[in-house]
Amino acid sequence: MNETSDWSKSSKAIDNARLIEVPDSLDVFSWSPQPPGTPNAKTTQVHLHFSIPSLGTLFVRFKGPGTLDELISALQKHRADVWGPK
Repeated sequence: MNETSDWSKSSKAIDNARLIEVPDSLDVFSWSPQPPGTPNAKTTQVHLHFSIPSLGTLFVRFKGPGTLDELISALQKHRADVWGPK
């Protein structure tokens, strides 16, 4: 994940993108490729689900800890930048 403090890069990207507001409610699930109800099913992914009225239900699939950890770290950093430390 590219970290940048250059707000102009984000502003230029926003000018050329379709902006979608994240809803107030998000669901996060541990996912397994095994059928529901399988005893001791091994979970292999983390799924982030949310619904956008104009697009339907969307999900982001994290297949490994690296990208999920990067996202969590970036969200924590930018949350502190915008709203102060927790």
